[in-house]
Amino acid sequence: MEQLPDSPLAAHEAPNSTPAMIRPFHRWKSLWLGLLVLIFLAWSWHRSIHHYDAVIWGDASGQRGISLNQHDSKIFFTWVSAKTPVWFEPGIHPSSTPITSNDKPLFPSLSSIRALRQQLPPSVHAICLPHWLLTSLFLAPWSALLVWRWRRLKRLTALQP
Repeated sequence: MEQLPDSPLAAHEAPNSTPAMIRPFHRWKSLWLGLLVLIFLAWSWHRSIHHYDAVIWGDASGQRGISLNQHDSKIFFTWVSAKTPVWFEPGIHPSSTPITSNDKPLFPSLSSIRALRQQLPPSVHAICLPHWLLTSLFLAPWSALLVWRWRRLKRLTALQP
């Protein structure tokens, strides 16, 4: 059985050599790139406990604006479209403010997020995700990808003569 040149294992073996071995797990790009994303998410979560970070953009009329902010272990994406000028100023405005209170939960409940959204005026639309949910939404498919890839390479290696 001849190995096709574009198969996943073709790059791992020289012509007329012994069958290819699975590339070691620690040499996978998908592992290291995923770890970088996971480290960033953990850093962002830790920072949201101690700081209020925001990036705000507003148009010249002051009637429309978008903000992305994080605090209290949550990330908020907010957009406003009002008939009268609101608190958005024209331009992009990054900000960071330390939080001194330590009574905020590390794992906020989804019901607390719903209660927070009900306090917003009708012209403000918001999406709020707790950091634990965002991290889980990344961790599940990334780990599934690593398991799938490992099993696939193991199966392909077993099929080789």
